[in-house]
This record gives sequence, structure tokens and C-alpha cells, in this order.
Amino acid sequence: MPLKHLDFTNFVELRDGCIFLLIWETGIRLGTVSRVTEDMVDFKDKLIHYTGESMKNRKRLSLPLSDVLLEMLRVLMRVNKTVLKHNKLEPDQHYLFISSLGNLMDSRSFGKRVYRYKKLTGFKNINSHPIRCGFSKRLLDKGVNIATISKALNHKRIYTTTRQLHIGMKK
Repeated sequence: MPLKHLDFTNFVELRDGCIFLLIWETGIRLGTVSRVTEDMVDFKDKLIHYTGESMKNRKRLSLPLSDVLLEMLRVLMRVNKTVLKHNKLEPDQHYLFISSLGNLMDSRSFGKRVYRYKKLTGFKNINSHPIRCGFSKRLLDKGVNIATISKALNHKRIYTTTRQLHIGMKK
């Protein structure tokens, strides 16, 4: 989904835009996104360090972030503090993606938001899986080898990656 459809002066749409862009840039699963904390973002080295606890396969993973996403995350972190203060809440482990009420946002809630964006924009294929596929295809187009793409996607087997990329491999 083009981010131009979002109003970044609106907290919810800023947060959702950060989620879309994070999945687009890192290929991370939606379930992992809901467990991202502020301390995972490394502004100095322009990386996100996913902890083993946040990943499906329990392995740590560090991936690069663009300057645009880093700036959006900086703004989101400032706005999160305002949302928490307004709702008279203490930060809960400093989760990055919270609801407008200050609660941790789960992947189902984001799924409902995605459905809303589908209706507003008319785009049919908006969800985290096609965005993850776009991430892997961009890496492949840049000449990144399949094993590295598989690791970035956190796939258990390389076959999963080749199937996602529609690459035939003989067993």
C-alpha cells in the first residue's frame, strides 16, 4: 500500500505506516512486529535488533533500516510518550506499537486496520504476507543469495523461501 494514503499527523496512521514500512524493509512477520520494543531500534547503526524472544524461531536477527523509517520511528516514540501520558499509563516494556489507548497492539488489531485500508484505497492485496514477499523479491533482484534471504525472512527451511520466490529447486 502506498504510504501516501496515510495521514502522518494522525497517531494511528503514523503507527500503521511505521508497521507497513518495517515489514517492507525487514520482511518481518506481523506477530514479531507486535513485540518490537523501542530498545530494539539502533539509531546510531541504523539497525533493528530483533531478540530471540520476539522471533518465531527464537533466533536473534539484526537488519538495516532506512533513514525515512528511522525518522518515522523517532516521531512515533515521541508520540507514544504523549499517548501514554494522556491515558495516565506507565510504559509497558516500551513497546513500539501501541493502541491509541496506550495498550499493546496485537497482530489481530493491525489486521482489522489493514482491512479498513483495503476498503479506503481499493487495493486488494494489502496484508503482511505480500509485503514480506515484496521484501524477499527486492533482495533477490539485488542479487542477494537465497540463503541470506531465507535467514532475513527467518524461515526454518530454504525451501520455504524458494517457494515464496517461485524458484524451482530439485530435491
